[in-house]
Amino acid sequence: MKTAIRRIAKSSERRRAPRRQPAIGTICQFTPRCALNGMGLVWNISTSGVSVLANQPCEAGVRLEGELRTLDERATLPISFNVAHVKELETGDYVIAGPFPKVVAAAKIKPFISMPPKARARTTRKT
Repeated sequence: MKTAIRRIAKSSERRRAPRRQPAIGTICQFTPRCALNGMGLVWNISTSGVSVLANQPCEAGVRLEGELRTLDERATLPISFNVAHVKELETGDYVIAGPFPKVVAAAKIKPFISMPPKARARTTRKT
């Protein structure tokens, strides 16, 4: 008896850099002239783009501008990104994601990235 094997084509990876989990409480405060009002919670971030959880949608293709902020406001970074996709979640919130116009240096996004538990423990012991 022959068994049919179905091959699944590999999807092409669109991202230029690996996504990272943001530090707890990292937000994006949108500028007043932006298509979104208020702020969004950063869902993930990389040197090439960002994904934000917001309470309202916007159109794909628009450019959003704002500022990344840490919970303690020790770090801020002005950003803009081109919305590639908008997805409504079952909670009624929206994931809005897209690439930055230019790659952001890894050192600039470092304050906004969550440290793994082992790295956190090493940092805590040193201080």
